[in-house]
Amino acid sequence: CESVSFETTITINAQPSNDTTISGNTTYCQGQDVLVNLAAANATGFKFFSDSLGNNEITNDPEFVDFGGLTKSQINIIDIRNSVTYYYRAINTNGCESELQSIEITVNPQVGEITVVGDGENCQGDVLEITAGAANADSFTWWQDQSGTISVNSAFITGTNNGTYTITDTSSITPGEYTIYVRPENATGCNGILTPVSYTIGRTPTNLAITGNLPEYCLNDNVDFNISASNTQGQSGVFAYDINFNNLVPSSRVKNNNLGLNWNVDNTDITAGSRKIYYKIRNDNGCETEVKSIEINFNDIPSNLVVTSPSDTACFGQTIAFNASAVNADSFQFFLDNALVSNSSSNYTTPNNLGVGIHNIKVVAQNDNGCESVSFETTITINAQPS
Repeated sequence: CESVSFETTITINAQPSNDTTISGNTTYCQGQDVLVNLAAANATGFKFFSDSLGNNEITNDPEFVDFGGLTKSQINIIDIRNSVTYYYRAINTNGCESELQSIEITVNPQVGEITVVGDGENCQGDVLEITAGAANADSFTWWQDQSGTISVNSAFITGTNNGTYTITDTSSITPGEYTIYVRPENATGCNGILTPVSYTIGRTPTNLAITGNLPEYCLNDNVDFNISASNTQGQSGVFAYDINFNNLVPSSRVKNNNLGLNWNVDNTDITAGSRKIYYKIRNDNGCETEVKSIEINFNDIPSNLVVTSPSDTACFGQTIAFNASAVNADSFQFFLDNALVSNSSSNYTTPNNLGVGIHNIKVVAQNDNGCESVSFETTITINAQPS
């Protein structure tokens, strides 16, 4: 025997697919904005969890946005800083859910702010070296244009990770200001921006020359010489007693145009005996010639000149004898009425036919260096002989 039958219906709903379609990048550089869309068959949306077991649902995070008719189907993160992994399930309105799945957003370090060392003022003939650096950079690229389309000469790129721009000889480069561009890069593609680097090649003076009365001087002589160069621009001379230009020649000895020296030899020079003077010419852009030097010798003059004679008068037909002595003297010059009459001996006797009247006598002591003493001057009188 059977009862009256019971009849009903049941509904089997479609399960959201476990195969999620992900649109957009899942790898970013630090500071970029993340935009990733999720979709799955039979799903009307997604829910996200912070843990791999799916126990802690994320319910109020503005990073998960409704998109394309699906709830929380878009991940939108502004200025992402670190990598993150989210766990999610696809859901539908029937209450069916997919298996727990995960999506990893990978964040790679951005190249840091670039620093440049060595750019600035340079002179023709200098070695130009510009070195770039940046945190997280694996390499550097160098460009002639600000669009980064024309590479610089590869021969100029050296150093670790191509981080140095070097021109070993700038002598043939036309003076002026130049700009190149450098970009720091890394293997993940998180590259820096093109950064302009400016440098100046200044005109270097050449053909340094010297003219003047060189190189032997006596006490009280006037030292006077000039220096000059080609390819100058606002030139100025620099003079020193040492090759490093630490001990400069006193400004009182430098000419007003700074392109020469002029002074009277004094006892400080005589004490020194000789001086090596180093000189160069500098442009107003700071570029300089090569350094040259001259050796100047200073010699003392004979001193304490004494001239003696038994008398300063004589009768016609008689003579007057003179004897000279001096310190640091090797010879003596005697002048009679401005005419040289003796050029070596310390003794001189006037001729016996010297005419009646007053005559001028001058004596100068000399040494082997060609230096002369202050002259001794006197007069003698030749009187008429009685008839």
